[in-house]
Amino acid sequence: MTSPCASGAGLRPHEANDWTHCPVCGGPLGSRLARINDGWWLVVCEGCDAGVTWPKPTLVDRQKQWADLYDLGVRVSTYTARAREFRERWNQILALAQQDLGRAPESVLDVGCALGHFLAHARTRGVRRVMGIESDPACREWASSQLGVEVRGDLASLRGCKPFDLITMMDVLEHMEDPVSFLASAAGLLAPDGVVVLQLPNRRSVMASRAGSRWSWYSAPDHLIHLSPASVRRLATQAGLQLKRPRTGDMLGDYVLDVYPRVGRLGLLLRRVPPGWRLWPREDGLGGLIQAVLVARTE
Repeated sequence: MTSPCASGAGLRPHEANDWTHCPVCGGPLGSRLARINDGWWLVVCEGCDAGVTWPKPTLVDRQKQWADLYDLGVRVSTYTARAREFRERWNQILALAQQDLGRAPESVLDVGCALGHFLAHARTRGVRRVMGIESDPACREWASSQLGVEVRGDLASLRGCKPFDLITMMDVLEHMEDPVSFLASAAGLLAPDGVVVLQLPNRRSVMASRAGSRWSWYSAPDHLIHLSPASVRRLATQAGLQLKRPRTGDMLGDYVLDVYPRVGRLGLLLRRVPPGWRLWPREDGLGGLIQAVLVARTE
């Protein structure tokens, strides 16, 4: 592919580790650049509509951001302050899965589980067996010591284990350099009649369009890829899965904070009241978050 780093674009020169093809479909990336946050750019695949952060962030680039984003104390205080909001969203995730399972899940694997709060909540809703995957060792230790949740460091550690009714990936795939292989590996742990539920930002949302480069869910360099409903469908296919129930929606508080920053206090207030706790579905596919149910392909 020809590097989209045009002269005068203010980007570092094309490097050997930069994107050479779309990480979702393997097709060519476009030549047009769109500015996103903090001096990073977005390049979009011409075939499947997936976007990538350009230039491809290095591990050093990302680690600088992780120190602030993923501090353990900040994570604990965030979950504590927004517990009711998160519980409402998790209930929606469990209900979405139950629609396709035809019953409540008895086992849940949460990939990218952070502190394990979703898994602890799932137990209170009757899920008998819960397990998490989390790369941050501090989070794994906290989940074990504070919540009694078993959390492993990677998917490979679960090879040979009993499969799961429900596998969740909430705000995970946008961090992956190879989302197809990662999703396929997780799906290998799925029971024959099980479901995968994804949640991730929608770059084709009204929220992203109106917020422009300040859309908080671009979050480069931490987020490597930027998906839309069309690219999620292609991602599912590439991973050997079938997209069965896609939907998009908005969290009112997040929407106001991003689109109307001058009245940011209203967004924070909305996070404290019941209407602001849930994801409000949009029928037009333009909500800020994508939630999708995937199942194993039968053909």
